[in-house]
Amino acid sequence: MKAFLESCALKTDVYVRSLYRGFRVPVWLVRNAARVVLKRHKKKGPVSIVFVSARRMRRLNRQFTGRDETTDVLAFPTRDRLDSLLGEVFVNADAVVETAHKLGIHPNIEAVFLAVHGLLHLVGLKDKTPAQRRKMLDAQLEVLQEMGYHASILDVLRRSMQ
Repeated sequence: MKAFLESCALKTDVYVRSLYRGFRVPVWLVRNAARVVLKRHKKKGPVSIVFVSARRMRRLNRQFTGRDETTDVLAFPTRDRLDSLLGEVFVNADAVVETAHKLGIHPNIEAVFLAVHGLLHLVGLKDKTPAQRRKMLDAQLEVLQEMGYHASILDVLRRSMQ
């Protein structure tokens, strides 16, 4: 745990907020997961992570991708780096609660898992092909492992994504 806390010493601004009332977002965990991702990928700059309802996620997805459906995560890298923001991640909090219940895990774990997925998109990982999806999943699980999550939790998450 000490190594994990030291790895989070990087002073990157991570803004976490919730526009969802269904559960309390684990701000500390999400913030530290973001710092681990950014450190591992040697990226600097503030990031914003916003938890929203499935309804709002559907609107965002329709507005920015043209797909009229909800999704788990949307990531928007900042193209104009004048404001120094690395990007913004939106996490579907309804999906967090639903998936956590289905898998029998705490919603905090799924919240971190999905936030990490979005952050990995910000640092350049893709998940369009099977090989890219495997690489993305491995990277997500490596971050959770570095944060100290038990191997049994990682196995549940890995199986759910295959």
